[in-house]
Amino acid sequence: MKSYALKTSLLAFIMWAIALPSIHAHIAPGETERPDPSTIRRDFPLAKGKFLVAGPDLNDPVFKRTVILLIDYGKYGATGLIVNRPLSLRLADTIVGVADSRRDDPLFFGGPVETGNVWMLFRTEGEMEGCGPVLPGVCVSISEESLRKGMEAGMPSGSFRIYAGHSGWAANQLEREFIQGGWHVIDARTDAIFAPEPGKVWEELLPG
Repeated sequence: MKSYALKTSLLAFIMWAIALPSIHAHIAPGETERPDPSTIRRDFPLAKGKFLVAGPDLNDPVFKRTVILLIDYGKYGATGLIVNRPLSLRLADTIVGVADSRRDDPLFFGGPVETGNVWMLFRTEGEMEGCGPVLPGVCVSISEESLRKGMEAGMPSGSFRIYAGHSGWAANQLEREFIQGGWHVIDARTDAIFAPEPGKVWEELLPG
């Protein structure tokens, strides 16, 4: 079985340069820091399968003009992947064991947390082993086996995306950012997640 480990030297430098300004603000705390669930509000439009669209006044260097797909949301925090931030790297530059047919596929920056880890979004018509549903037709995986099968099956580039790192919020942190106007929350769209020109997605989705 092939191993799809990240080539950490080049990638780590790029990730550190991108993530350093705000990395500590978007890492969820450990289990011991979680608040009493009875104190957490539950009346926000935030949910798994929603897009966070950065407001025009959000000037955080990592999250400015980003669109984030929430892949998990609950009383202990939230996890998401930036869907419109392709890196100037190809899979062959950063992942060991990439099939020849996939060498020129892009790698995306998913967020400043655990940038040495790979996350994958797949466009599917049904259930996919090792891949958890996020919204109808889209699932998320961290399984090397899922990546291997997709590559060996010749899955077209428009049917999956690979991300270095993810975005994370502690309990109540994302809610505070939403109240402060940092994010617009809209229903996620499959065509936007797998857009052929991801650099245009933010402007197309920004409300109003």
